[in-house]
Amino acid sequence: MSPHFIASQWATLCHSAHTTSSRLTDGVTASAAELMAAESSRFCRIAPPQDKESLEAAYTRRMGLSARLTAIARADAEGRLHPDCAAEILAEVQEFCATDLPQSSDQFLSMQQQNIELTARIVAICERDFAARTPSTTESA
Repeated sequence: MSPHFIASQWATLCHSAHTTSSRLTDGVTASAAELMAAESSRFCRIAPPQDKESLEAAYTRRMGLSARLTAIARADAEGRLHPDCAAEILAEVQEFCATDLPQSSDQFLSMQQQNIELTARIVAICERDFAARTPSTTESA
């Protein structure tokens, strides 16, 4: 692969990261928008790929970034539905974003498993909030 091709692909990946982040920030809270912008900027600060292997790792990181941005948007939506636990949900997604983006397919699969676990934790938080706001049937009897 030519260095020019690799450089152009990296530029495209960075542009795509910023565009995706920008589009996903429409309608989200300021904290979610800031987290998305920080994640896309962090992606673009990664050292540019120099060869085929590092370009492949960059593609994998970009897929990881997409998964993160989607997780942030999903968590933000749940936080808006459950404002009493929005800070707890945000803390969960921030913890999910604290690690480096995956560089290999195995790391990406591991990150996807962590994403599934994040979703389960957020669902549990929301269910707890819903239960706290819903009168029990024994109270009305």
